[in-house]
Amino acid sequence: MHKKFYFNNNQSQIKRIRKILKQQWTKAVCIGTLSATVLTGVPVFPVTHAYAQEVSVQAEKNVTYNLQDTELLTEKTIADYGGTKHEVTIIEINITEDGTYTITGSNEINGAYMDVHITVADGVKANVILDNVNIQNDDLYDLDIKGCASDDERDQLFPFMEIMGTANLYLKGENTITIPVLDKGNGKVNTSVIFKLYGQLTVREDAGTPGSSLEINNARYLLHGGGFDEYSSVGGSFTMESGTLTAWGADINYLEQWHMLGGAINCYMSNLVYYGDYQFLGGDINTTTWSRVTLKMGAARLLGSASGASFEDRNGYSLQKLTVSDLPASRKVTAVNGYPSSTLETSETGTLEAYLRKGSNVIEIDGKSYLYKWYEETSKLERQSDAELCTVQFVLDGSESPYCTVKVEKNTAFGKLFNDTQYTYTYQTKDGTEFNEKTEITSDMTVTMKSYVREYNVTIDGVPEKMSTLPAGKMYLNPPESYDGSSKYYYDYGSCYYGGSRVTRDMTLESLDVVTDHGTDYVKISDKKELIRFFKMAAVDDHINARLEADIDMKGERLTIYIGDYAGIFDGNGYSIKNMKGEQNATGAICRTLKGTIRNLCIEDIWLPGSEDKVEKYNGRGSAGVICGINRGLIENCKVAGSKITLNCVSTSGIYGSGYDPMGTVAGVNLGEIRNCLAVKNEFDTSIFENLSTKPDESKILFPIAGNYGTITNCYYDATENQQTEDTEIRAGIGRTAEKLKSGEICYLLNNKISDGTQAWYQKLSEETGDDYPMLVKEEGNTVYDGYVNCTKAYTNEKDSKETHTFTYTAKDDTLTATCKWAEDHQANAVLKVDSAVYDKKEHSADVDYEDAWTALGIDPVDIQYLRDGKPTTDITSVGTITAVLAQGDVKAEKEYTIAKAAQPDNVPEASASVPFTQKKVTQDMLKLENGWEISEDSIGMDIPEKESVTIDVIYTGEDAQSYENIMAKVQVQRAACGHDLVKVDAVAATESKEGNKEYYLCKDCGKLFGDAQGTKEITKESTVLPKVEKPQPTVKPTVVPATSVPVTSIPASGAPAATPGTTTPASGAPTTTPGTTTPATGAPTTTPGTTTPASGAPTTTPGTTTPATGAPTTTPTPDIPAPAPGTPTPAPGAPTPVPDMPTPAPGAPTPIPTAAPQETAQSSAKQSSVPKTEKKDSKLTDESGATYKVTGTTDKKPTVTYISTKKTGKESITIPSSIEVNGVKYQVTSIADNAFRKNKKLKKITIGKEIVSIGKRAFEGCKNLKEIVIETEKLKAKTVGKKAFAKTSSEVVVNVPKKKAKEYKKLLRKRGLSKNAVFKTK
Repeated sequence: MHKKFYFNNNQSQIKRIRKILKQQWTKAVCIGTLSATVLTGVPVFPVTHAYAQEVSVQAEKNVTYNLQDTELLTEKTIADYGGTKHEVTIIEINITEDGTYTITGSNEINGAYMDVHITVADGVKANVILDNVNIQNDDLYDLDIKGCASDDERDQLFPFMEIMGTANLYLKGENTITIPVLDKGNGKVNTSVIFKLYGQLTVREDAGTPGSSLEINNARYLLHGGGFDEYSSVGGSFTMESGTLTAWGADINYLEQWHMLGGAINCYMSNLVYYGDYQFLGGDINTTTWSRVTLKMGAARLLGSASGASFEDRNGYSLQKLTVSDLPASRKVTAVNGYPSSTLETSETGTLEAYLRKGSNVIEIDGKSYLYKWYEETSKLERQSDAELCTVQFVLDGSESPYCTVKVEKNTAFGKLFNDTQYTYTYQTKDGTEFNEKTEITSDMTVTMKSYVREYNVTIDGVPEKMSTLPAGKMYLNPPESYDGSSKYYYDYGSCYYGGSRVTRDMTLESLDVVTDHGTDYVKISDKKELIRFFKMAAVDDHINARLEADIDMKGERLTIYIGDYAGIFDGNGYSIKNMKGEQNATGAICRTLKGTIRNLCIEDIWLPGSEDKVEKYNGRGSAGVICGINRGLIENCKVAGSKITLNCVSTSGIYGSGYDPMGTVAGVNLGEIRNCLAVKNEFDTSIFENLSTKPDESKILFPIAGNYGTITNCYYDATENQQTEDTEIRAGIGRTAEKLKSGEICYLLNNKISDGTQAWYQKLSEETGDDYPMLVKEEGNTVYDGYVNCTKAYTNEKDSKETHTFTYTAKDDTLTATCKWAEDHQANAVLKVDSAVYDKKEHSADVDYEDAWTALGIDPVDIQYLRDGKPTTDITSVGTITAVLAQGDVKAEKEYTIAKAAQPDNVPEASASVPFTQKKVTQDMLKLENGWEISEDSIGMDIPEKESVTIDVIYTGEDAQSYENIMAKVQVQRAACGHDLVKVDAVAATESKEGNKEYYLCKDCGKLFGDAQGTKEITKESTVLPKVEKPQPTVKPTVVPATSVPVTSIPASGAPAATPGTTTPASGAPTTTPGTTTPATGAPTTTPGTTTPASGAPTTTPGTTTPATGAPTTTPTPDIPAPAPGTPTPAPGAPTPVPDMPTPAPGAPTPIPTAAPQETAQSSAKQSSVPKTEKKDSKLTDESGATYKVTGTTDKKPTVTYISTKKTGKESITIPSSIEVNGVKYQVTSIADNAFRKNKKLKKITIGKEIVSIGKRAFEGCKNLKEIVIETEKLKAKTVGKKAFAKTSSEVVVNVPKKKAKEYKKLLRKRGLSKNAVFKTK
């Protein structure tokens, strides 16, 4: 089940539907033989032109609806004129696609009947089959009650079937629709419509179920085309082919087309449109026809009366209902004058009553033709028994089917040819001879017809022209010739046409231009004349849409036009209608009952009623409002101002028991919806009450917006005090004072808080020149925004206005107070918060404690300033008294605090330290102190005993030394134990002239001697000495050694023992070791290489000698030693004498003296030992300028350092070199450390060398006096320059950079804090 909620009883109709149909519908004259197939469309019959509508349905969609299916139910809430709301459940079938739809069964569900509503949408072609349905619309079907203020008999909830597209209705079996009977005794009448036509309806019986019918009970209208009377040309096309429609008591009203081809219609009355197209060519019409129209008659039977109507056939001959006799009795008539007949038949006596010419008539029965002629003297038709007839067949050019076939008396003129309003014809026989009215028929013949569009004399807005089709882009009004302008009921006259409509007669038209906006057509209204013309059109066609293009001043003119219902869209487009008097019977300036939409309209200075006569002559009745008396549609974004409504109509059956119908400013009674409207400065004239003894309760009669039984949403009116009622209450609306209305708030709310340019309402806000009320006209700067005026929440014409304050400031002690001068309650405090501290190398800044209001009011934070000795400072780290200041102009809040000296730096060196064993004296760099600590000058040079500690003084020399109470510390220094860096001393054999020595080990650091390589056996010097060898007595002639075998030896230094080749000269006093021998223990005999050590006490044998007998002396050959060659190094004093290795000679061979190995001189030895050594990584170095560096790379080829700091902080100009040399090693300077020059206030110029690759973060931060920077390096990159490297430097600094790096460095250095005012130069 679906649920909907609406108040407008009449469903909205699409204007475009009728426009299209107006342009497409054409007259179809049915003359030839009929043929049709069920479910394929309307019958195929000859027509007078080639533009016949195609209404067959080819879609495959086939749906069956059983009315007892609860899925078809829809709930709706409606309100009747009396304000009573009704919950209605209906069966709703909306046909929105081409196809075939079968409806069957009864609408009784669970013992209750649910009203049925069927809709065929615009553009849809549908076959609708009623299959033995039994429908009773038993709920409240008709809402208006005759005799009450509404008095609108056409209002209803919905018709049974509403057709906006094309519907072929098939009747299958017996179908019934029953409407409840209202109590007519109380003035109630039925207003229900069965078929409401805006499109096209064709009715026929199902081919397989002959005799099918639809019976309708208690309806007001069987068919309704939407017009008002016989002069309204509105819409609706109806064709009856077969079957029976019976609706006794119901009318057929104001169809524009009605083609009766067959079947039967039984109803009460047919009210036809004066310029409609009606062709009763066959079938039975049992109705009373009332209209001054001309009916095209064929072989149909018109069983009722035809008051005011005239009849003619296709040839233009006048017809009358006449009777002929002498025909076969009780026989079916097949044709009359060529018109096929389906219902005519002769009586039992052989008579026939039909619409016939007062001339010749041919009646065809059972294949025979009977000729009758009119005789004036007898005033009747008499049969011509001896007449000979010929057959004339008419064929349209290009068609093979006959157009029609006519029987004509032989040897007589044919007479009148076909009379068509849209086309003219030419005729030719087969031999090419012209055929006309005077052509004598002598034999059977075939005539070919050619059609031509007919043109008429049409005068549009005073300009005559011949045309067949009305020009597009306009809406036309055609009042009848009888209209003389005297009638105040203009809706009794005229027809409306859209551009593109076919012209069917000579006409004089008035027009309005049409504009299309978002698919909807509107007539444009730009002045008073066009407004009155629109009222004339809307009185004829209540669905015309209109749009104002300018303000219209009626200048006090009274309207003479009365619009009853209006179902179109009237868009004021923001413009106004003013200074107008309403028509004497009008209950609203626009209309009496609104069923459409009125929007964006301002109505000012309107007087209702508009008669200048005494009020007793006011003929109007019912509820009244400035826009309309009754609203069943929608009124939105409308303004009613300065208007007057005179209350002077007493209703004898007032629906509220007050005897008076409601009056409202916008509408009298609201049954629909009113939203976003404004009513101001309006007046109700209640002087009628003055002569009454008992005055009525005005609160039940007069309403600020409307007597509400629908919804009134977001609507405002002027009041002496603010008041509001609910949207659904009878006095709904929101009353606001003049002050509120002028503030802009109501304008903003009328726009539903929208200010994006799509809104309807505007207002200029100004105390002096602003608008008192919202308006619908957009002007420069009159959009209303929700914003601020200064610091007050307000509505403004300024877009994106912000809350702004103008603050004044006061201060007391540590508190700064801001107070807005526009609103003293907008106040907030800011309090300085800071505590005294002890120096810790950190900044001790103050904080500001802002109240929440400070931020809420949008007050900017205040920067804290600092003073030392009354002068501004940025130093909030060092010791001293600081004053924190919050200042706004001359107003200052202050708080003083102190940073006291710390007891001692927190990085004091350890109390004890160990130095290398070799560190015998105190030197500055021996402890490698950091963080500003140094060894005092008084302690430098002190001896450091080997086994005892010494206490030295260290002093803190950092920049912040003055921030400590104690900058001295004592360090107990002790030399580390000797690690014994041992050097092996080889054994040296003693000689006759010099002592030798044993092998031993000498510690280079402490000079101690050890007998083992591990240094665990300490020995004395004396224990290593080998005494001189006593000179032996020669007993054997020495072996002669060839001179060539004598090795060259080094000449020992003066006084040193001669070195035996292949031996090392031992230290002074040490025994000499002969090569190839092992040093014997002290006192043991020396073993000569190549000999065997004799037993203890045996003599030593020299190689190559013969061992003498025991007791004989040992002879050692002495080689000749040549003088040393020039440049041969002399061994240092005390150095061991090398003895060269010598091969062992063969037995008996002379003993060779080994050649000494080449030895380095003392000079080259010294040079080798003095090669400079690179310091370890992270070691600190100091160059000649006193700058400190840290080793970062130890590669032998290119060791690197980073610049850390300089001790000479007072220097104004510093150059960071490309390289430095320390202890003979050259280091490249490639970087500047973090914080290297931070807060150096003396520095004025810095030169950065060519090898610098990186600069650490904050390296030059706070160098406020740095006025010149020279950058020689081209190696800096964004990733190698640290954050804030140049922050807070002088704004007057000049920077010299390499030319090709100028652009890059300028951008880079500014990102790293350099002032934007810095001047860049290139070199």
